[in-house]
Parts: sequence; structure tokens; C-alpha cells
Amino acid sequence: MRNKIVATIVILGLVSLIMALSHNVTSSSITPLIHIAVLTSNDSTSSDNFTLSIAVSTTPASNSIDVYAMLFYNGTKPYILNKTIANGPIAFGCGPSELLYGVSIYRGYYTANNISGASALEISEPEIYNCPAGFGVSNAIFLPQSYNAVYAVNAGNPTINRNITVSQIITSSNISGYWVVPKGTPACDVPNASCSFFTFEPGVYTVIVTDFIRQKVLVYFEVN
Repeated sequence: MRNKIVATIVILGLVSLIMALSHNVTSSSITPLIHIAVLTSNDSTSSDNFTLSIAVSTTPASNSIDVYAMLFYNGTKPYILNKTIANGPIAFGCGPSELLYGVSIYRGYYTANNISGASALEISEPEIYNCPAGFGVSNAIFLPQSYNAVYAVNAGNPTINRNITVSQIITSSNISGYWVVPKGTPACDVPNASCSFFTFEPGVYTVIVTDFIRQKVLVYFEVN
């Protein structure tokens, strides 16, 4: 009888061990590793004295992609771009970069000729940013033959301009997926918002940078 009890305990112990191992395998497979391969690494275009460039890179077995956008002014004299960003709370930050260009990612292979019919993924978490009172950029001054610009802020008063420190027209973003926001939800940080984040599914993706004169540059990556 004692031997039967010992045998039963051993068997139960083995069953428990197998169940524990099985549980560990299941939980570790919830977030599978993906591989991102760059299909075209860079692109550039020039017109009206501006050269827009994009470059993308990734590392082996990486779950994200690095996107670099650059705008170069080829002119020999300063160029002033007059533009106004709405004051008060605005989505996606309070900086003046919205003046110059934006980065978009699309699921699928697109070109400049058919991209207008596609819907961009939400690569930034939609939030409401309470910008400083009176924040507003009145213009950007491009410095000759450089990636540099000076932004003028009127602080809500069009007769007063304050120059912001010279900044490079170069941005980089590390992107690992996209957000899904329910229809009618203005942002993810409002009460009762139910936003979800997803890593990139297998397939080909198009990355596009568009600047203020509607130049476009495109590159592609694949997830498998």
C-alpha cells in the first residue's frame, strides 16, 4: 500500500511538472518574435530649392523600424515660410514641426500615384496636449544651404515675433506598430477611451514623408 501511495505521488508530481511546462510555453508564445526587413532603405526628391529625404533602418530580429526624415534648403538666401498653427489644445504635440513635413505608414505596397486612396496607420498614440497659452508659430525661416530653420512665435499677438533657437529639420522615429482608436474617440487619454496597440502584422508596408510643398518620398519594409 505504501508503494502505491509513493507511486501515486510521483505520477502526480510529473503531471504537475508537465502542466507547468506547458503553461510556460503557452504564455511565452503570446508575443511572438517578428522580423522586419528593409526593402528600400532611402529615397529623395528635389524641387523649388528644397530636397526632401527619407531613410529607414532596422536591426536583425528587431520588432521596430527607425525612420529618418530630412529637409534641406538649397537656396543662397533665407527663405521665409508663412504659416500659422492653431492656438490652444492641439493633437500630437505643441512643436512647430507640423509646418514642414509629416511621416505616414500604410499597410500594403503603394506609390505616389495611388497613395491618395489608402488610409494611413495611426503610428502615434492620439493624445490631447495642452499647449502653452497663446502658442502659435507664425513662420519658419530656412537658413541658406542647410538643414536648419528658425521658427518665429507670435504668442497670440501677430505684431510680436519671438525667434526660437535654430533647429535642424531632421527627425527620427522608432516605430514598432500602430494604434486602433474607436470611431468618435478624440484621443486615448480621454475618459472611457478604449484604444489598442498592435505590432506590425506580416506583409509589406509603405513609409511616406510629405513636405509643405507636397513633395513625397517613399520607402518600403516587410514583416515576416
